[in-house]
Amino acid sequence: MRGYIGLSRVRAAHNLLLPQPFSPLLFSQGAQPFPSALMEVLRGNVHCAEVSAKMKEANVSKKDIKQLKSTRWKCSGCHDLAPTNEYVFGVAEKWYDEVYRLIIRPGKLRRCRRCCPDPDVKIAGHECSACGKVKHRNEYPSSMWEHKTTRKALWFTCFHPPCTCPTCLTCPVRRDPNCEGKQCERGVVPLHWSEVPKKQEEVDAFLCVNCRYSCAVCGRKNGTVRFPTSMWHHRHTRSIFCNRCCNPPCTSPACATCQVCRDPHCKEQQCSRDVVPLHSSELPQSQEDVAAFVCLNCRYPCSLCREKKGKSGFPNSMWVHRYQRQILCNQCCNPRCSAQHCSRCRVCRDIHCRKRVCDKHVKPLNPKQFPKSRQEVDTYLCELCRYITCSCGARMPKPMQKRQRLCTGVQKYVCVDCQSRAQLQVGLATGA
Repeated sequence: MRGYIGLSRVRAAHNLLLPQPFSPLLFSQGAQPFPSALMEVLRGNVHCAEVSAKMKEANVSKKDIKQLKSTRWKCSGCHDLAPTNEYVFGVAEKWYDEVYRLIIRPGKLRRCRRCCPDPDVKIAGHECSACGKVKHRNEYPSSMWEHKTTRKALWFTCFHPPCTCPTCLTCPVRRDPNCEGKQCERGVVPLHWSEVPKKQEEVDAFLCVNCRYSCAVCGRKNGTVRFPTSMWHHRHTRSIFCNRCCNPPCTSPACATCQVCRDPHCKEQQCSRDVVPLHSSELPQSQEDVAAFVCLNCRYPCSLCREKKGKSGFPNSMWVHRYQRQILCNQCCNPRCSAQHCSRCRVCRDIHCRKRVCDKHVKPLNPKQFPKSRQEVDTYLCELCRYITCSCGARMPKPMQKRQRLCTGVQKYVCVDCQSRAQLQVGLATGA
């Protein structure tokens, strides 16, 4: 009762002085049955005829109060909820003194008899800032222990956790990615302060340097062995590709390229070389590119641009007849319109396509309309822009397009600037 009266007088926590630790069950019992019934009667909420019934309810609820004997306490060593008898050694009159000395006074630093068999041993530990476990001084780095009161302190397992990757080859003792000792006896190498985990979740999911870097295409987290040497050397400054994505296996059924190093020029029957990465301009950008990859030996050159491409770089009708006739790639059989404001679909090149995300294949032009040179491909104008775009790139105004709609196809559009420039040149030639 004195505790409840004292709690009702507290107005601020900064000027509250506690002469000794008190039981944590003091303010977790809920409302006191008899004082609560008395206050209800004094306030007039309960009539005199109902007092006897209220007292019977108070007698019943009095038996439901929490007791120290039936309470379970969390141990700072094993983190188990152990009952009171797992902490206390004394009996009879010394029982509460032992509860106060071994449970209430240590607070979070309490330890059960399994973790601290001798009750007179002083608990000299500190709580880890990441996992919350109380660890001895020997389990902390010296720099962490010296500054444990002014900054966050982490013991060895949280300061540099063991790698959680099942196939990790990093030294489990020193946890140094460059350590190759099979029976290492050196201490744990500290991490850089920016890589130190902040929470228990980060400790449980920690990956070492050899396992934390992921491929830019497939996203798999691999170590040094699964990346080319040139890729791994630049892992801090650029995106890296694993051995499978930096030069994917060819998907052509009759491919004769070496399946080990994937070098088109390799002729060795028992090759043992590392995978040769592709040029940066040829690296795949998605897993779809990896699944449809065709090596250099299986690609066919376009008859116009002479660029070697796989099946996905040609229309289906062209690819079927690649052995009998000359074939043009998607860019040359129906080039993209060079007009800046062209409304034709840039994927399938269909003037009637209105899809925002088009996935149709390119439809080739009529063979009579195929471009004859690379210059025609670069300056190609579709049938919508051919007669309304000047040679300088200027576009016919829309009002003028409506007025000359019936004349479309008769003559090409020449802008005012080009007409003035032509007249000026004619005048200069005539004057000369």
